[in-house]
Amino acid sequence: MSKKNQILSAALFLFSNNEYAAVSTIKIAQKAKVSDALIFKHFKNKNNLYTVLIEQSEKIIKNQIDDIKNCVDGKSFLKKIIEFPFDISEENYPYFKFYIKLKWNQQFKTKSIWNEVKDQISFSLDSLQFDDIDKETGLLIIILDGLLENIILNGKISMLQYKYFLIHKYTL
Repeated sequence: MSKKNQILSAALFLFSNNEYAAVSTIKIAQKAKVSDALIFKHFKNKNNLYTVLIEQSEKIIKNQIDDIKNCVDGKSFLKKIIEFPFDISEENYPYFKFYIKLKWNQQFKTKSIWNEVKDQISFSLDSLQFDDIDKETGLLIIILDGLLENIILNGKISMLQYKYFLIHKYTL
């Protein structure tokens, strides 16, 4: 692993588990087993390093969501979007954990993971003839967001019952 990737990996771990202000470049350097100066060789400052992690996380999340967006019919799309939080590979958990934490960070506002697929969720629910599509879409996104957060923080096993409940609810 390159020194730059060691820094990114250490920073991802620390920022995923601590508040932005609590993570210093010295702590990142210690975790990465590099000098503090080397961080500044690769990144302008802590803010720049944090921004690079945001971009990496968004790319990983987008790639996983893009696979789902290719579904052509409403039923298979809804099934895949419900399974999405359960299908995230554990190697990507730190990126999702980091990105989830960003929604509480006032300095670094990001868009919701679900923005990419909101319209497709609505279209799928409409094709299945659900009433009040906007509320149903909003509710499903809230549920999926909660499931995703719980899975990333606590693991999949305790959440599986909700996956099967949703698949049954939407007759998928």
